[in-house]
Amino acid sequence: MTDKTVALEAADVLDLGGNWIPQSSSVSTSQSNIKMVKANGDYQKFSSTYDVITEVTIPYTYSAITGMGAALPSIGAVENAYLITEISVDTSWDAYPIANFTAHNHGANAHADDRNEYAPSAAIQSAITGAQGAYDFAGLASGNICVQSSNYTLSLDHVDANCSTGDHWVGQNVKGMETISCTYIGTLATFTIADWTVTGYNIDDSNEAFDVSTITAEKLVLRT
Repeated sequence: MTDKTVALEAADVLDLGGNWIPQSSSVSTSQSNIKMVKANGDYQKFSSTYDVITEVTIPYTYSAITGMGAALPSIGAVENAYLITEISVDTSWDAYPIANFTAHNHGANAHADDRNEYAPSAAIQSAITGAQGAYDFAGLASGNICVQSSNYTLSLDHVDANCSTGDHWVGQNVKGMETISCTYIGTLATFTIADWTVTGYNIDDSNEAFDVSTITAEKLVLRT
């Protein structure tokens, strides 16, 4: 008996193409039913299926040989029939950047590409090149301070409404936000980042490890 034919590759569900390389993909579909209960406590029947929603999560990396190849897409945009609600980029000294995409769509009244969209800032866009290593999104590294790992997240609040028999009726995107988090080896001399609102910082001072500083900040994103 020969091997079965089963694909051994990660599907580019969002169809980003170019230098984007999907590392894996998860596509999950859920649907709802209302259960009617009889007087004796048993179930009488189920309603028809409604509110079918498919959610997608995909981590991408991209070729550092030729560069990023394509800009980070706006969130709120519809790519290959899925509306992107979050992009989270993780970087570390021992890896290429990984961009984690979260997206979804509905079986009824599916989202089209006419919602509010929010794009990454130009400074962040130019910083994410695809090169190996930890990225200093906060710009606080110095001769005695080295960035060890970092995260950049572009997110929004997505509001959906159901109507009548329970199917999805309408959806919209609001409240675009950028957040960064950077962890440094060494003690930071300042906890301010130009054009960002710092939301927290921490210094870990131990007699068994080098001092580590972590800072988080956020910035509002205007609609495109």
